[in-house]
Amino acid sequence: MLLNIILLGAVLAGSTFIAGWTRRYAIKNHLLDHPNERSSHTIPTPSGGGLAIVVMFLVALVALVIMGEIDGRVFAAFAGGGALIAAIGYLDDRRNLSARIRLPGHFAAAVWATIWIGGIPGLDLGFFTIHWGVLGYVLSTIGIVWLLNLYNFMDGIDGLSGSEAVTTALIGGLLLFADDADGLGWGLQTLRQLLPPCTEPH
Repeated sequence: MLLNIILLGAVLAGSTFIAGWTRRYAIKNHLLDHPNERSSHTIPTPSGGGLAIVVMFLVALVALVIMGEIDGRVFAAFAGGGALIAAIGYLDDRRNLSARIRLPGHFAAAVWATIWIGGIPGLDLGFFTIHWGVLGYVLSTIGIVWLLNLYNFMDGIDGLSGSEAVTTALIGGLLLFADDADGLGWGLQTLRQLLPPCTEPH
């Protein structure tokens, strides 16, 4: 647990430093995102802040493998798929890639990640377990691509994509570092335990 806390602190410090450096570099070199019809900001905003997330994400993945928190298949799924998405995002920031180029790249990253993690784990509902089979690969691929594009759309709304990233990271980190994790079904059971109990009206 102590190593996990140290890693989280290092990731926080590293991402803060890199984000600050990226901001200064973007302003100095006029790498700015100018407002358009989808943007909520009204003045040019420094771009490239995702670099901090990408770098520290990859560093954290390597550390988690060394610590034995994740196995090689999970590392390959996250690192390979994440690096491809990051590359597409970088090129899009610099050259404004069309959807015809971005979408195939998103599908390629999703397929890569889905194959390495083995689709969707069986979902234990208590009275029976859903085994997804090939459908799990299809659903997870479509879900990843949908989330990528949803997140990209929200990137033009100040603060929204950042708050989503923090929330998702906190939940994902909780499930990752918890003991005896056993797939999606375990994750859902854990979330139900964390949520306040529902009380029936008297």
